[in-house]
Amino acid sequence: MRVGLDLHGLSDLMQGSRTYIANLAARLPFAAPDIDFVYYVADPQGPTARALAPGASNVVLRPIPPGRFGRLIRPFPARAAGEVDVLHCQYVGPLVGGPPTVLTVHDILHETLPQYFPKGLGSLMRLLYPGSARRAGMVLTVSDFSRREIVSRYRVPGDRVAFAPNGVGEGFFPVTDPGRLAAMRGRLGLPEGRYLLYVGRIEPRKNLPGLVAAHQVLRRKMGPAAPFLVLAGGRDRLFAAFHEAMRRGGSGEGIVFAGSVPQEDLSALYSGAAAFAYPSFGEGFGLPVAEAMACGAPVVASTAAAVPEVAGDAALLVDPSDVDGLAAALERVLTDADVAAALRRKGLARARELTWDAAVALAVAAYRRVAGGIGAVTPLPGIRE
Repeated sequence: MRVGLDLHGLSDLMQGSRTYIANLAARLPFAAPDIDFVYYVADPQGPTARALAPGASNVVLRPIPPGRFGRLIRPFPARAAGEVDVLHCQYVGPLVGGPPTVLTVHDILHETLPQYFPKGLGSLMRLLYPGSARRAGMVLTVSDFSRREIVSRYRVPGDRVAFAPNGVGEGFFPVTDPGRLAAMRGRLGLPEGRYLLYVGRIEPRKNLPGLVAAHQVLRRKMGPAAPFLVLAGGRDRLFAAFHEAMRRGGSGEGIVFAGSVPQEDLSALYSGAAAFAYPSFGEGFGLPVAEAMACGAPVVASTAAAVPEVAGDAALLVDPSDVDGLAAALERVLTDADVAAALRRKGLARARELTWDAAVALAVAAYRRVAGGIGAVTPLPGIRE
């Protein structure tokens, strides 16, 4: 069997969907050595593509057109149909022809929270996503919340939608070495003292104005003892105006914009935080919550959408619309050493449960089912059909 992975979206701006497909690409060849994989990438000779699964003899790299027309209509679908038995895409598969597909849809929050998406993009999502999900041989997702939304809103039969949680990569662990922590601060321009941390896209759905408002409450209550706030996330062209508004609004208010943090500094940044805050209005998963827990940061997160699934009992959960409640939860972590220690301990335990094994096993089972109806999707923890 030959399975193709559409990896056109891999780039230096990592986010949930890109982290997911990159981790699957790194692990699938070794989890299923009997399957031949074709990785469709923008630049087969580039370093990103070459680093996907080093040492795997059952992987070949092939080019994929950069534009939507070439990728979804022609010439790519017809070419892929002649090269692979199953094509694994994210969100949207070929619109004309092509091989049978396995489709990963991380969330459909544009349906329930349209106010947080650019109008043009949201309209395109609503146009393309439902049909792609219904055409797919199998739809995979990353949380029970997303699974239920896809079945309900897109009318995909429940036995064709399954979920397995995202994992936390091996590169996320508590950093305790003072030299490494100090070097991270120097590279990112962080001042001395305690800090609160947010990591993720700088976009409206993440509720960063609410976090900034909660931080201002803390500054009024705690005075000089209040920590500064670090917002770490790269500039995304889709939300460039919001990013600039956040920078202008937060200037001089105890806020540091760290930009896109290199992978080698990310674990240290998480590890050094007095608390990690993730007050999002909606998530299909919320991978930074799991990463922060893996690094030993006490987590305060949102009650919205899939975030409680990820956090379990290892975080303080707050209604994202409650600024005072968010400030109070952060103050508890900052002022009660026992609360902070308990969250660190529970977070590390929860993060150990979140590996990529389940997602990889589910993908392999889906490929086999779609390619020829061989067996059923193997029951895995956290998967319902």
